[in-house]
Amino acid sequence: MTLKAILYDWGGANLWLFQAIQLQRPGPLDEVMEWVSRMGSYWNLPLVAGSWLVVAILLRHEDSALAPPAVRQLKRLLVGAAIAFAVTAGLKLALDFPRPAAVLTPGTVHVVGTGERGYSLPSGHASFSALLAASLWPLLGPWGRGAAVLLVLAVGLSRVWLGAHFPADVAAGYLVGLASAVLAVFVGAWRDVETETGGRR
Repeated sequence: MTLKAILYDWGGANLWLFQAIQLQRPGPLDEVMEWVSRMGSYWNLPLVAGSWLVVAILLRHEDSALAPPAVRQLKRLLVGAAIAFAVTAGLKLALDFPRPAAVLTPGTVHVVGTGERGYSLPSGHASFSALLAASLWPLLGPWGRGAAVLLVLAVGLSRVWLGAHFPADVAAGYLVGLASAVLAVFVGAWRDVETETGGRR
């Protein structure tokens, strides 16, 4: 058994899960899934970051204790987004895994939208949604965290539902997003140490 068969094909489970989700017929849920999928797009970063900044400014104006962590997490989101985008783009170009429409027989896959044929792994939508949830996590309560998890899962499901990705592509996207969020924390800590060290000289 090859490494690809283990890590990507999952011994056939990747295709099985895709087909299980794809059992639906075209209908009104397609529009819902398209809307959910758009929420995971990297193109939302300016809107998310801008809204986040406005909230942080308002919190600071009110001398809220939430202002410093809100600003810190916004910085981590932006650093993490740069890392995630670079890693996602690099992996897509290096691996160039085919999309479902490129490898499955026409009529056996339900594709909504343009039906791209290459650069499937990892899913950029899954990556961004996981990064966003991880960046918001320290600022959210139990209900907010539950909603964040549901959003991440919904975005991943939508990408398979729409025929844009296999489940393994989504899982890889989640890993990239979470890893980028963790790296952003380390980058922030390193910058803080560099600032403190420089201030003592």
